[in-house]
Amino acid sequence: SSRCSERFDCCCPFDTMAEPASKVAKVESLGTLTYFPLFAKGLAPALCAELSGVAWKSNKDTGFGFEGWPALKESGKAPFGQLPILETSKGTVIGQATAICNYIGRVSGTDGKDDDEFVMSQMLMAEGEDIYNLMQKYQPTKFVTSKSEDNTKLWSELLPAEMKKLEGLITKTPGDSFTSSGTTVGELYLFAMVHQMVLVVADCLSATPGVAKFYEATKALPGVAKVLAGESAFGEMGQYFIPVQ
Repeated sequence: SSRCSERFDCCCPFDTMAEPASKVAKVESLGTLTYFPLFAKGLAPALCAELSGVAWKSNKDTGFGFEGWPALKESGKAPFGQLPILETSKGTVIGQATAICNYIGRVSGTDGKDDDEFVMSQMLMAEGEDIYNLMQKYQPTKFVTSKSEDNTKLWSELLPAEMKKLEGLITKTPGDSFTSSGTTVGELYLFAMVHQMVLVVADCLSATPGVAKFYEATKALPGVAKVLAGESAFGEMGQYFIPVQ
């Protein structure tokens, strides 16, 4: 996850997507996820944790919020001086959203059933990062409500080009998802970023029906709905990217 310049330093079967039981997990608990009460870089790790099948803790358990960040930052606990972080049961502190999600995938068996699915998951996670970085550059946020970059270009050229690439990928796979489960950590990471696109421009997937179907199927999963509703261990999440004023 790239360091952002804003004040809080964050930066199944194919035919029916379902939440599969986790493979034999390598840990009894993922540990404690800490992030601001925002979607931004918090949604993806929360989704990966909730759908991992492994116990986890987060802001609901610790009471963490914006007011807790100065002391946490000063403590030096966050490896890169930013959030999110995941503190594992062994005491390891993982920084960077992608590293956290990959750790969850590794210990819970949600990083793909074979090499091909692992590769697909990793590609989608990297693509999710690319989408987030485009949004961060061009789209106003809760904290920076105006940006100098051409917002029209983002929605008429840049993001549609990324969605077209994803459409090309998903049309080559059976069913509504990119892998057999539909819930690898990479797919959830991608969903987290696409969801934040949809919150800004509701019809942004209209030209890519395959991606739209993946998005809607993922959104309908009980675990995903739980996180989006603020009912997971993470608690409430607020919108980060906002429409141009």
